[in-house]
Amino acid sequence: MSNITETNPKVLFDYYINTIRNFLIESAAKMKKESGDKLIETFINEYDQSKILIYWMRNIFISLDSFYTRTSSIGSLFLNGMKLCNSELYVNPKTHLFETLNIMIEKDRKNKIIDRSKIKKLFRILEEIDMTKPELKKNPDQTLMWIGEKSKSALKDWFEKQFKKDVFLN
Repeated sequence: MSNITETNPKVLFDYYINTIRNFLIESAAKMKKESGDKLIETFINEYDQSKILIYWMRNIFISLDSFYTRTSSIGSLFLNGMKLCNSELYVNPKTHLFETLNIMIEKDRKNKIIDRSKIKKLFRILEEIDMTKPELKKNPDQTLMWIGEKSKSALKDWFEKQFKKDVFLN
């Protein structure tokens, strides 16, 4: 293994990317079967599982991140993991997630019982999903959280669509 690391770090980088991509493709397939609250629940679960995979894969390949990714223009392992998470897990169900989020908020406004923790978790994910310079850090409760510069474009898209819908259609 050390011979591969020394001679061709691109092989290890490709292994890192392909392992995460394959996991995310499987996760996305699970989400295709779901709708409504169950879609949000599955998305949150799969997103959390992907953070665990990215965190531990990066820890295994830390020397790759320290040398290969920093000397090339491909970005850190965390950044590449986040980009994969965004493209493979988030982009396809995005519209359905927003629709379900709107339905849940509307139910809450009408004093119907909903699981508000799902809304909070989804907002947290939307805040994390397209960060720049991301890193995964462990919280004191051992959960993983993305830390980085927040662009808020995912949340901005949702708020703009919701604002236009609420203001101009009512």
